[in-house]
Amino acid sequence: MKKHTYIATLFAIILFASVSTFAQTETPKFDNDLMTDFSKGMGGDSASLERAMAKAEKILAANPKDSQTMVWAGAATLLQSGQAFMSGNFADGGKFWAEGRRKMDEAISLDGDNIEVLIVRGSTYISASAKYPVKEEADKLRSLGTADLEKIISSTDGKTDGKSVGIRTKAISIFVKHYTETGDKEKAESYKKILTVK
Repeated sequence: MKKHTYIATLFAIILFASVSTFAQTETPKFDNDLMTDFSKGMGGDSASLERAMAKAEKILAANPKDSQTMVWAGAATLLQSGQAFMSGNFADGGKFWAEGRRKMDEAISLDGDNIEVLIVRGSTYISASAKYPVKEEADKLRSLGTADLEKIISSTDGKTDGKSVGIRTKAISIFVKHYTETGDKEKAESYKKILTVK
């Protein structure tokens, strides 16, 4: 009896060690928790942003071609760039800006048909274009962002699944907001009409 108990205990220890090793070596992946942390972090929650960036770094170290993680990390890095510029730290601002652009553009080059990647870069670039002080760069950002959002709208036309409908609606809403704020009422109205078409 004691011998059987010893063997069972030994087996349990070996099994636990194996499971623990697997858990430690399992490759981290982009998930809803990471997206939530990025969203909260970019909305002002510094703890969420720090947590998201740390997890993203691990994911990209394991899989440098994870486009969703890359595009979100790029968007967050652009946010850090803006914060650095506003605090007067132009060296870090420039470094973060270049790194954020690199990550977002690389994500698109890797997975340019993925609407979940397109919506992040498109919305980020459209928003940044309205605030960037250098017109040439602002125009480039706006052009890239517009192309991303237009690609979403065209590729999801007629689709009825929840993800496609949700991202398509968001892309159109971004255009409505952008053109309303920039005073182009005609374009804003044209996108509003798309939203009302069933």
